[in-house]
Amino acid sequence: MTECLEYNNGDFVYSICPKKNVIQRFSTDLKESEDLTELEWKIIQKIRYKLGVFSVIPPTNVPYFNLDKPAGSYLSTGLDGTFRLKQLWGSGDYCEEITQKRQIIITTKIMSVNEYSVCLYTMHIKSPLLCDIDGFTPREYKNRGDIECFVDKALLENLDPAERKRWRMEDQEVKENFVLFS
Repeated sequence: MTECLEYNNGDFVYSICPKKNVIQRFSTDLKESEDLTELEWKIIQKIRYKLGVFSVIPPTNVPYFNLDKPAGSYLSTGLDGTFRLKQLWGSGDYCEEITQKRQIIITTKIMSVNEYSVCLYTMHIKSPLLCDIDGFTPREYKNRGDIECFVDKALLENLDPAERKRWRMEDQEVKENFVLFS
């Protein structure tokens, strides 16, 4: 089972489905802010743009990506000096304005590490994509095709309510430890 994460910026909802694609659609917030008829809203509601598709082969028009990594992964340094893993997902829907297919760069960043008890840690990561990177996958899972992701109580308590809602954690049955399979 693959979980998709969503982000709503008020105008659009962006859905990322790990190892699949990124989709953009209009937000229901738009209906409330614009003076739309029911028919106009039904039409707008059906519009979806595929921004990028996961691939182990990056787009050919981007030479600086590492061809040995999934989706053309590469490391970059942020303005704050931290390292980030970036992936380019191409082959999105055609965009008439720029006469090429849409593409999206997905950035992964370690936000914080907390030693909440002696030798017990939590790590807050902004991305579901680390499961594809060898360093983040436990050896015992490499050949199984599924990855267990654990969220502990200390990490959940440190998330502010807006962050928890944005990642749709409150919609799930959150227990002290739960398992998601990719």
